[in-house]
Amino acid sequence: MDVTTARTRGPATAQFEDGLGRRHHADGNNGEPLEILVLRDELVAAPGFKEEALRDQVARLATFRHASFGHVRKVSRLTTPEGGIAITSDRIAGLRLSEVVDAAEKRQSLLDMRTALWLTGQLVSAVAALHERGPEAFHGAIAPERIVITPDARLVVVEHVLGAAVSQLWLQPSQYWKRYRIALPPALRGAAFDRRTDVMQIGAVALALVLGHALGNDFPEHIGGTAAGTATLSAEAALELLPDDVRSWLSRALQCDSEKSFASAIEARDEFDRLLKGIVPLGASDAFKVFMAAHVEPPHEAAPAALRDVAGSERTRPTNWPARLRDVAGSERTRPTTDHDESLESVEKASVPRRIIFGRQRVIAAVIILVLIASVSAFAARRYMRAPVFAPSTTGRLVVNTNPPGIVIAIDGEPRGTSPLRLELASGEHVVEVVLSDGGRRTIPVHVTAGSEVAHFIDVPQAVTSAGQLQIRTEPSGARVIVDGEPRGTSPAMVDGLAPGVHKVTIEGALGSVSEEVTVQAGAVASLVVPLNGPSGVPVSGWIGVAAPAEVQLYENGRLLGSSRTDRIMALTGKHDLEIANDALGFRVTRSVTVTPGRVTTLALDWPAGSMALNALPWADVWIDGQRIGETPIGNLSLPIGPHEVVFRHPELGEQRFDAVVTLKGPVRLSADLRKK
Repeated sequence: MDVTTARTRGPATAQFEDGLGRRHHADGNNGEPLEILVLRDELVAAPGFKEEALRDQVARLATFRHASFGHVRKVSRLTTPEGGIAITSDRIAGLRLSEVVDAAEKRQSLLDMRTALWLTGQLVSAVAALHERGPEAFHGAIAPERIVITPDARLVVVEHVLGAAVSQLWLQPSQYWKRYRIALPPALRGAAFDRRTDVMQIGAVALALVLGHALGNDFPEHIGGTAAGTATLSAEAALELLPDDVRSWLSRALQCDSEKSFASAIEARDEFDRLLKGIVPLGASDAFKVFMAAHVEPPHEAAPAALRDVAGSERTRPTNWPARLRDVAGSERTRPTTDHDESLESVEKASVPRRIIFGRQRVIAAVIILVLIASVSAFAARRYMRAPVFAPSTTGRLVVNTNPPGIVIAIDGEPRGTSPLRLELASGEHVVEVVLSDGGRRTIPVHVTAGSEVAHFIDVPQAVTSAGQLQIRTEPSGARVIVDGEPRGTSPAMVDGLAPGVHKVTIEGALGSVSEEVTVQAGAVASLVVPLNGPSGVPVSGWIGVAAPAEVQLYENGRLLGSSRTDRIMALTGKHDLEIANDALGFRVTRSVTVTPGRVTTLALDWPAGSMALNALPWADVWIDGQRIGETPIGNLSLPIGPHEVVFRHPELGEQRFDAVVTLKGPVRLSADLRKK
């Protein structure tokens, strides 16, 4: 462990600061430029923060060298009275991407979409190189604040060792975002970070670049507006405004659908090259350099003495930089109004690095190129974009599912089709009417928010009957059927109007008679198959029992044998090829079973899972079937098919309950607006 000696010389100005900590500039023993990140005290003191995990990740990636990554040298524990942890890295000359995005927003999005995609391509290629080292090689905290753009318009990812430590904080995704600008897949819910986390973060950076402004505190629920009075949009609504190929790639990067999302940056890079690489113009690099020409490398202040010890030297660069070259982010930056003929040589005498100087000719050329590129970019964007990026949506999406499906749905008194129903509606209040089988109507008020989706699942009560049915077949047919001592015709026979309970069935044929007890349930069809052609005294039938969490029907050769609501179904001995189905859940499988004489053969089913997507306004904890799942938004949650109780709970706004049925026909989307009682 590196231990430093505290020798403070008064307060020092941090070069950059975010939720993770403060960055200071210093020089190494050989004069090499270094950057020292001092982690925030509250982060280091947080329960779960693992310094060992941080050191292990630094060691694990010690041999990783790539032009698009800033090299991390070491982790040190400061011995100042306040203590603290410092991470020393090679300093990358340039601006943080967050500063570039802020400047683009203030200058009304000089970053046109194609230039934004050009930067995204650099980022996804860089992270793919890291992921190629294996599953344990990931960043975990990719954000504009942890990306540097060099003066030659090259993107460099920095501080790529933090994920292993911050993942141990076990915060909710929304807390990671608000505190540290770390974007996580909504369904992560505290699991360890991995390469899929990096992909989500790449998607968040790309979305900010494409939209031309930083994402808001409510991301991913909302992306935030660009100025006061600008309507906020959900990420989903913002994606809808983008061209199809851009939306397709970003949706997969942002984990909008876990089944289609990228598992690593390697997959994201390959798909980017296939879909979007051809969109990036050849002049994107030059256009971005012109933009960067207005933002030179800021001069750095002397680092605190303790940090100079961490760096290995007390050498510092001069701090008396000419006022006209100070960056707008660090101090007052003014353009010169005199001495326009100052040469590069005279500037160099003032100890200003040559690489950040823009002479008279370059400034004039930059202005001309900037005007031309801005005009061309605006024209290209109008042709390429389907709609303005910031155009607020005036409609939302309503999804209505019912059990059973096929129910007539009316919106605001107008029939709009049968369930499942998915349609666009104007934002505001609407009334959903479900037409019941008895001619009645069930009315549900809904609120549709512009740019978002609201889903409702409605369990429609069916006509209740107190009677059941009994289907009777014999081998051979033509036997006399007697139920509870009353003749009911000859087999095959369907006996209606039976009260729920146990009934005695007697079958009389040429070879003798057989008596069985059958349980009939209300509204269900029980089945009885009786073989009559076996040797006397030898059982020629058995039973089939089905173990399933939801009701299924059993068919053989297209004929209904019975359902799992009956504890056992009589069948001939031997092998039976059965089709087992629940059409409402989209479940259908084929199984073979061998019936043993006089015994019950139990058929256990491998019960499949479907998916559910959950969201709430403003947010909520979600409980399903009495078990806490996590905080919204939750996407593509795997659940067994069948009915489930979903509860949305907010500490101040109360709770809302829903009965939802998960099927194999597609994901169930459920949304709750807890602001409305």
